[in-house]
Amino acid sequence: MSSNKTKDHNKSWPYGIALFYGLFVLAMLGAWYFSTFHTPDMVEDNYYEQSIRYQEKIDQMNNARSLEKEPLLTFDTARRRFIVKMPASFTGKSINGTILFFRPSDSKLDFRVDLSLDENLEQVVDLPNIYPGRWEVRLSWSDGNTRYYLEKIIVV
Repeated sequence: MSSNKTKDHNKSWPYGIALFYGLFVLAMLGAWYFSTFHTPDMVEDNYYEQSIRYQEKIDQMNNARSLEKEPLLTFDTARRRFIVKMPASFTGKSINGTILFFRPSDSKLDFRVDLSLDENLEQVVDLPNIYPGRWEVRLSWSDGNTRYYLEKIIVV
């Protein structure tokens, strides 16, 4: 009786090897397929220039932190709009800058809006077609003398 089990066991090892190699080939084909059709997006197109100028960005961030009151950056989910509210310390100053909506997972969705404040030092950016997910909002502005930079992460 035991000799039959041994004979059956001795005949099954080629199937095990064939199964192993078959699964290995399928795994390699799957890895090839996903790597071929996945387009990796770079965080920044000109990342080398950005890394050289990073100290400037740090200084701008420190300038924003040193303000008595930082600008308010809020996302109104019900109305699907983004609101920038500058502090009263910027009243009477000529402010210009940009708001960058940066999507880390897909650079094709990134877009930029010029900073255009009303008399209440506020700007409302309507975003009816914004894709849901994680966004980084990067506010960069100047009051004529000093440059500032602020980031906020929003989830739509």
